[in-house]
Parts: sequence; C-alpha cells; structure tokens
Amino acid sequence: MANLIPTTGKRQIVLEYWARVVVVWMFVLALAVGIVAVVMVPTYVLVNAQNRAFDDRLEEASSQGLYETTKSELHTAHDLAAYLLSHQSNGSFVEYVADIDTSAGEYVRVNGYQLATVEDKKSSHVVLSITGTARNREELATFKEAVTTLPWIESVELPLSSLAGGEDILFTMQATLIEK
Repeated sequence: MANLIPTTGKRQIVLEYWARVVVVWMFVLALAVGIVAVVMVPTYVLVNAQNRAFDDRLEEASSQGLYETTKSELHTAHDLAAYLLSHQSNGSFVEYVADIDTSAGEYVRVNGYQLATVEDKKSSHVVLSITGTARNREELATFKEAVTTLPWIESVELPLSSLAGGEDILFTMQATLIEK
C-alpha cells in the first residue's frame, strides 16, 4: 500500500510524522522541566530563607562587635590546634591530660584545662593552665612537684596564695610546655 502513495505525498506524510514526534518529545521535555521546577521550588525557598537568616545574624553580630571577637578567638583556636598537630609526635593532648590526672592522686581534683600561646618579645611558648581543688596545701605541693617531673613540662608556676589556704584549696597552676 505504501507503494501506491505518490512521492510528494510520501514526503508530506514523513514530514508530518517527524513533526509529530518532535512535538511529543517537546511536550515530554516541558513536562519534565515543570516537574523539576515544582520539586525545586521548596528547596529554593528554604535556602533563600536560611541565607537571609544567616545574613541577619551576621549583621547583628557585626553591629555588636561579636564578629571580630569570635574571629580572633577562632584564629587563636586555629593556632593552638596547629601547635598541637605540629607537636603530635611528642605526645597527644589526651596523653598530657591523662598524665596530669594520674599525678593528681586521690586528694587533688582537676576541674579544667586551658591551653594558650603566650608570646613575649623573644619567643612564644605554650602554657597549660590547670584548675582544680586540693584537700590541703601538702597535697597541692605534692601535686605541683609531680607535675613538674613530667617530661613534657618545662616549668610550673603556682601562686603562693594557693598554698596559704587550709583545706579545700582552689588553685590555678600554669605549666609551660617544652618546645621541641
């Protein structure tokens, strides 16, 4: 039957066929784009809302001066983390804390640690502040000597006022770490 159709008619039928195929695929593509748009709208709205909220918080923090303070504290924390990573071969901070806790004994309770870099005109060194409570001054003096003997401690400073108390003495001890 296809042989009975004239050549010009055959071309017209083929052209109409491909035009219909292209139109159907365009409709399918438009439908897919529509579905993707509908699915993406909630995400777009959520991301824009979060972005506006973060911008508002940043403006609020900048107006209160918190941004610069937080930025400097973050840089300090980064520097201390870099120090810990560079001195990791000497031992980890967890091992240092475990050594101090072991040195504390039964009558000294360590409440906290704070690591800080102290810079003077000639050099910089890392100071570990140890805070806690001691039962009496003898136990505190013994703890100070035990911390002083740790191999990674250069020196330990304990204010004399800490040794003036009788019982349940609150103390803050400054231990300077050895630079390697």
